This record gives sequence, C-alpha cells and structure tokens, in this order.
Amino acid sequence: MKNNYSKRLLQALMVVPLLLAMSCGDDDNDAPTINEFLPILNTNFSFTVEGNDVEFTTTLTGNVWVTVNEVNHPFVDRTVTVNLPQMGTYSFTCSSQGSGDVLTSDPFDVVIEEDDLGFLNRGLWLSLSGGANQTKTWRMDMTAEGELTYFDGPMYFSGYENSTERPTEWAYWAFNVLPEDLPHTVDGLEMTSFFNWEPSYSDNEWIMAPGDYGTITFDGTNGTVSTDIFNQTTEGSFSFDTATWILDLTGVVLPIDSSRLNEPQYIDEHLAEVRIFTLTDSAMQIGIRRSFEGFGEDGTQTRSEWINVYNFIVDDYVYPQPEEFTFEEPVNTSVASADLVGTWQLAPVPINWIGWRGIGNQGSTKEVELLNEWLNRDEFANSWFAPTADQLAAVDAVEHVFNQDGTCTIDGTATTYEISGGKITFGAEVPLVTFPGHWFGSLSGTAFSVLDVPGTADGSFWIGRQNDGNPESVAVHIIMK
Repeated sequence: MKNNYSKRLLQALMVVPLLLAMSCGDDDNDAPTINEFLPILNTNFSFTVEGNDVEFTTTLTGNVWVTVNEVNHPFVDRTVTVNLPQMGTYSFTCSSQGSGDVLTSDPFDVVIEEDDLGFLNRGLWLSLSGGANQTKTWRMDMTAEGELTYFDGPMYFSGYENSTERPTEWAYWAFNVLPEDLPHTVDGLEMTSFFNWEPSYSDNEWIMAPGDYGTITFDGTNGTVSTDIFNQTTEGSFSFDTATWILDLTGVVLPIDSSRLNEPQYIDEHLAEVRIFTLTDSAMQIGIRRSFEGFGEDGTQTRSEWINVYNFIVDDYVYPQPEEFTFEEPVNTSVASADLVGTWQLAPVPINWIGWRGIGNQGSTKEVELLNEWLNRDEFANSWFAPTADQLAAVDAVEHVFNQDGTCTIDGTATTYEISGGKITFGAEVPLVTFPGHWFGSLSGTAFSVLDVPGTADGSFWIGRQNDGNPESVAVHIIMK
C-alpha cells in the first residue's frame, strides 16, 4: 500500500510542471499589453511642421512633454509649439507621467528645411536675447555694495494681493494672463498686479546680503545659455515659450541669492522651469516657485509654497540716472501790506497744496502748480479731502481783516502783522482755516508766505507754508469780501 501511494504521488508531481509549461506557452502567444499612457507617435500624439515651428498635439492626459536638445517642452491644453530657428534634423522624444511613472516614446526625427532667425529680432525674443547672432547678458539688480539701478529691491513676492498670509502660485499658472491683461480675478479676488509685496531694499535689507551674484547670457540663435557665478562658468541650453512666458533652463541655474539656494528653498524642477512676469529691453522679472522655508524643530524643512520674483537688469546697459531737482518756494515778493488791507474771506475752493518750482540737474524744470485740480466748490466737496457740509459752513464763516496800522483780526484772533518780501509774520498764532472735526484740523501759526501761483485771479492771494518738509506748500485761497 505504501509503495502504490508513493508511486501515484510521484506521477502527480511530474504532471504539474508539464501543465505549468503548457500554461506559459499559451501566455507567450498572447499579444503584449501596451500601457495606455505610453506615448506612441501618430497614435496618441502627432506633430506638424510649418516653417520653423513644430506643433505637437496629444490625446494623452496629465503631465506630457516633448524633449529636444535636452530641453523639455510641456504640453498646455494638450498642445505645444517648439520653434527651431536653424535648419537641420532634430531628434525628439515624447514623455508622459500619467501612470505615475515616466514613460517615453521611441526617438523620432523632425526635419527643418531652412533657417529663420527673424523672430529673434522682434518682440520678447529680442528683449531676452538681443537678436539674431547676438547674445544678451543679465544680472540681478544688486551690487556688492547693496546698490540698485532700476528696481526698488532685488526681489519681490507673488501671492494673493494685499496678503502675506495666503501664499499661492496663481500668477505662475495663469498662462493666459500677461501684464497688459491685469486685473485678473482669482478665487473671487481681483488681482491688479503679479506681486503682492514689492519691498524696497533700503527698508528691508534682511531680504538678502549685498553681493554680485553673477550673470546669465542668452544666445537665442543657438538656444544656448551660460552663467558666470562667483567666477565659475556653466554652459547649458534654454527654451522660451512666448505664449506662456515659461523659460526652461537645462544645465544652468539663474544667478540669484545663494542663501535661498543653499538652504534650499527650491527643488531642482522649479529651478529648471521658471516664469518671466515682465520683460522689456532693459528690465526683466523672473518668478521661481518656492517649496520650503526654514526648518522645523525636528530638523525637517517647513513646506511653504510661494513665488519669489527676482529683478534683473542688463549687464553693461547705460541706464538713465534719476534727475535731481533743486526746489524753491514760489514767494510773491511784490506783495506789500497795502495789498492786504481790507476784509477777506476764503474762496469756494478754500485750500490746496502747491508744488514748488524745481530745476533739474539734467535741464528739466518743474513749474509751480496746484497739486489738486479742484475747479469749483462741488469738486472740492466731493474730492478725497471730503469735507462735510457743516465743515464747509464753518469755512464760509471765516473772516480775515488786515488794517493799515499793522493790526489784524484773523478768524477772531486779534494781533499784529508785518510783511516783507512776501513773508507775513503775525504777532501771535493765528488760524488761517479750520475744519472742525476733520482729519486736517487747521492751518495755523505765526509765519506764512504769499505764494506766486500761476492763474491766480487779481485781487486774491494764496497764503501758506511748507508742508512737512516736502517741496510743496499747503495754503488757503483768500478773496476780498
């Protein structure tokens, strides 16, 4: 019995491998399974060539991009256009990350039949790279001495407008929004700027240490880029999408403050793909998505999504220097005491600020002017000054009396006055005008000037004094009663 059982068991065990072999053989005959996210040319993505533009379209969803010369070009709304300015045969691949893994197509060639560098001589490309067969070098607006040339600070910040508590990357992903398209509504909030904080460096030196952080040079003709950072030169390539303003960098990193790089606040992916927010012939602002800031008590980095915007200027560009002005109070030196004798009241527009005459060191002139264009009582009453009806009634009741013997009564205050060279000195503090309960309060004191204001009607005067050390006067307008 024992021997028969063992024999049957051995026969059964010999059959199992045979069945397994037959099963494997059947599987080998089945068609291979193709991952639905694997890019396959002319199946789920294709391209057309028109001149020097290669337009790709895809039916794949999720994160999809094409690569040429080691530069990635991401699809936006399942399409992307790559400009190849020089003739030649280019090897591309298409990649997808829809399955969670990166799946890449077989390499395929795209043929460009002729050169076309004309686009480099106009618009954004000209501003960025200097034109065909030219290069352009940029540096962050900061010197080793902490001086700035063009911007108020070396970097700004982008998030929800008027809020430092709600960081967001809205501006980075608003590909259909350019500076001229603002304002733009996000989460029900109207954004009038890409920047929610534009700090001046003079008031916020903590932003970064003074330093020469290096340069970056763009060669649009060859699609190459180089950096010179702390005397170390690095070569790479770049692409620039003028539709989305996305700048892709391969092999180089922007010359920005090293402290944020070394911390690090950025991940490599976000250093390689940045967005230009503004670009002119002489100034550029580039936003980088920030992922981290500082470290927690456990030593791990603190997640903090934001966009840091770095302000760049052109290296060796001759920027116009701000004109410096010398100002002079516009005193009407011809007014004498005899011109003031009589009873005066305040004009329908009783008060204004008067800009002084300025002479610039580059030849410009700023003329004396009323800084608020209030032409009548209604415009004044409905202006930012916003006086109430009761306050205006109090102003209309004001009376100033100048006597020939040097005495005067200014809105009920009896005192004396002297005038010389258009300067009036009172024997006691007097109120030229008072707005009861208004934020302005009153214009009062002992020393004032009669101001020479163009367009002032005969028989009326502007009397005031310098406003808070500024090149302007705050003054009342008096007319004969």
